[in-house]
Amino acid sequence: MKPLKARSLLTAVVVFTAGSLPGFAVDVIKGDNTNGLNLGTSWALGTAPGTGDVATWSGTYNTAGSLSSSFSASSPVSWQGIKIGSLSGTAAGLVSIGGTGTAVAGSQVTIGSSGIDMSAANQNLVINAATTVLSGSTQTWTVASGRNLRFGNTGTGGANANLDGTAGTVITVTGGGVVDANQGGVSGFSDAAGFAGFNGKWIVDSNTTLRGLRNGATAWGTSTASDAIKLNGGTLATGGISGAVGNWTWNTNINVAASSIIDNQNISGSSRYLKLNGVLSGSANLAFASTGVATMSADTGFILTNANTLSGQVTINSGVFVRVGGLGGTDTTTAVGSTGDLGTASIVNNGTLTLSRDNTWTFANDVSGTGVLRIGVTTGSATHIVTVSGNNSHSGGTTLQSAVTLKVGSATALGTGALTIAGNGIFDNATGSSLTVSNGLTMSGGSPTFTGTNDMTFSGASQMAGSNRTVTVSAGTLTLAGGLGQDASARGLTKAGSGTLVLSGASTYTGTTTISSGSLQIAGSAGTLGSGAITNSANLTFNRSNSIDVGNAIGGTGSVSQIGGTTTLSGISNYSGSTSVSAGTLLITGTLGNTATSVTGGTLGGNGIVGGSVSIGSSGTLSVGATTADSSIGTLKLGGLTMSGLWQVGATGNGVNDLVDLGSGSLSVGGTIAFITSGYTVAFNDSFDLATFGGTISGTPIFDFSGASTQAYGMWDTSAFASTGVITYVPETHAALLGSIGLMCLLRRRRA
Repeated sequence: MKPLKARSLLTAVVVFTAGSLPGFAVDVIKGDNTNGLNLGTSWALGTAPGTGDVATWSGTYNTAGSLSSSFSASSPVSWQGIKIGSLSGTAAGLVSIGGTGTAVAGSQVTIGSSGIDMSAANQNLVINAATTVLSGSTQTWTVASGRNLRFGNTGTGGANANLDGTAGTVITVTGGGVVDANQGGVSGFSDAAGFAGFNGKWIVDSNTTLRGLRNGATAWGTSTASDAIKLNGGTLATGGISGAVGNWTWNTNINVAASSIIDNQNISGSSRYLKLNGVLSGSANLAFASTGVATMSADTGFILTNANTLSGQVTINSGVFVRVGGLGGTDTTTAVGSTGDLGTASIVNNGTLTLSRDNTWTFANDVSGTGVLRIGVTTGSATHIVTVSGNNSHSGGTTLQSAVTLKVGSATALGTGALTIAGNGIFDNATGSSLTVSNGLTMSGGSPTFTGTNDMTFSGASQMAGSNRTVTVSAGTLTLAGGLGQDASARGLTKAGSGTLVLSGASTYTGTTTISSGSLQIAGSAGTLGSGAITNSANLTFNRSNSIDVGNAIGGTGSVSQIGGTTTLSGISNYSGSTSVSAGTLLITGTLGNTATSVTGGTLGGNGIVGGSVSIGSSGTLSVGATTADSSIGTLKLGGLTMSGLWQVGATGNGVNDLVDLGSGSLSVGGTIAFITSGYTVAFNDSFDLATFGGTISGTPIFDFSGASTQAYGMWDTSAFASTGVITYVPETHAALLGSIGLMCLLRRRRA
C-alpha cells in the first residue's frame, strides 16, 4: 500500500475504518520496549497488529518510554481498535500512541469498528495522531470513570490532532470518563480546521464527558444533521486537561436525548463565552454548568444564537450566565442578533439568564429558581423589545438594562424579586388591562421609563439606589404601592413624563421631590412623600383614603389637587400654581403662597394662611379649624373669599368661634352659612365675629342655625353681618325692634 502524504510537521492523522467485524478481532499486546508501533518488534509476539486486530496495552511495563512509542519512518498503521487494560511495572503511566511532543510527520492511525476500549484502564491515553474513518464506521469509545482519552499532544503547546470520517460515522463516547477530542495547544484557535475532514456524528452517553478546545464552523466536524452531537445523558464541554484561555464558537447542531450538561470547564481568564450557533433540540433536560471557569460575566457565558427547539427542562447552575440572542459567526461579547431562544423549555434559573436580541419578540418560557432574569446586555439595543409572559417564580429578581424595552405580559412575569433598573430601560404593561405585580421597583443603575396606556402597580417595596432617580411615566398610571425608599441618605425623586406616578405606600426617602411634568399622586391608606422639599412644576395630587399630614415645603409653578381623603398641609410653601379641592378635605395649617384656590367639591379648612383668593363653589365647603370637628376652633387667613357653597362655623363659647380673616381682601358671600355649637348653649346677646375684611363685602347668604344650641325665646340678629361680619343672638322682643333694619347691608367694613 502506498504511504499517505504527510500533512505537516505539526499535524498527525488518526483514521477510522470499518475494518473487520469486531467479533473476530484479535488483541495484540504491546511489548515492553520503545520500538516504533509500525514495527513487529514493538509488539509482544513479534507481529504488528493489522486491520483485523485490536492494538492492546496491558500487563507489566518496566522499560522507560515503552508506553509512548511513536511511528517510525512516518509509516501509517491500521487497527481494528485500541484497548487499554490494567498496567503495572515501573514504567506504568500515561499511554501515548505516537510518542510525546510533536507527532511524527505523516503519522496515521486507522481505527476500525472496535473503537477504543478503556473500560478496564488504570491509566490515561493520548493519541498523538489523526483518525480517519474511511467508510461509515460506527464505533464506541469506552472510557472508564476517572480516566481520560485525549487526541493531541501530551504537552500544552503543540498542534492538535486531525480527525477524519465520513457522513456514516457515529462515535459513541461512554463509560463515565472524559474524552478530550480536540486538544493540543492552550487555545485550539490555531488548529481550528483539524476536524474539517470529519462529517460524522457524536453520541455522548450517561456520565461521560466529551470535551474540546476547537473553535469555528468545524469545531466538532462538518455534519449539519440535527443530531450531529447527541447528548444521551453525558456532558459536552469546552476546556482541556490543563486549562485554556479563549472564547469559543460552535456551529454544530446538538440534540438532547437524555438529561445532559453543557459545561464551560477549566477555562482561565475573564469574561469567557461559548457561543452556540447550532440548533439545540430535544425533549430531555439540559443543564448549563461552569466548572473551574475563572471569570464569567452577564454579557458573556453561554450565548444561544439560533431558533432552538428545546422542550424539556433547562437548568442554569449557580454562578452560570446564559445569554439568549447574539450574532452568528464570531462577534464581540455584547453583539446581539435577531434570533436565539430556548424553545418551549421550562427553565430552572439558579444563575443569570440574559435576553439580548435586537428585535421584537416574546419570551413565554416559565422560569423558576434562585437566579436573575436579565433584560438586555450592558450596552443594549434600542430595537430590542421583548414581552416576558411566563408563569415565573425566580427569586433573584429581574434586571432591566439601558435602551431595551421590557413588556410585562403577565402578573408573574417578573418572578418574586424586584425589577431592578440597571440602566435607563423602558418597561410597559402588555396585558391589555390594568396589572398588579408583587414585585418592587429598584432603581440602582439608571432611571426607568414606563410607557403605554395600561396602568401598572408594583406592590412590593421600591428603592432608589446609587443616586437620585427620575421616573418617567410617558402615559397611563404607574403605582408604587409598597413604599419608596433609598439605599443611602438624601436620595431624590424626579417625576417626568405626561403620565401619572402614584405613591400609595409609605415613602422613606429623605431627598427632594421634583415634579417636572405630568402628575405625582399620593394615594391609598399609606401613601406619603419623602421628607425633603418639593419642587412642583406640574401637578401634585392628594388622593388618600384616610388622613395625611404633609409638612414638606412646596415650591414651583405647578398646581396642587385634593381629590380624596383628608390632607393637612402644615409646611411653609410658596408655590404659585393653583390649588383645587374636588373631593375629600384639604386643611391648611401652615402657609401657602399667593395661590388661587378653588373648591368645587369637598372641604377646605385649617387655621393657617392662604395668600391667594379662595373660591368655594356650590358643591364645596369651607370649614375653619385645624380639623373638621365642630369643636376645632381656629382662624383661617385668606387673601379673599368668594362663597357660593357651604360655610360651616363652629362655636364653643361667647365670641369663641371660627373666624375667616381676609386682611385687606374682599368677601363675596352666597350659599349657606351653617352655625354649629359644640358643648355650649348660646345665651342672649352672645355675639360671634365670623369674618374680618378690609375690602368690600357683597352677596346674600342663607343662615342655618339648626346646629346651634340656644337659650329659649331668642332669635338671631344677622343684620350687622353685611357691615361687620358679626351675628348676635337676641331676645325675641329686642329682635322685633330691629325689624326695620335690613338683614344684609352692602356696606364697607373698616376695622382698626
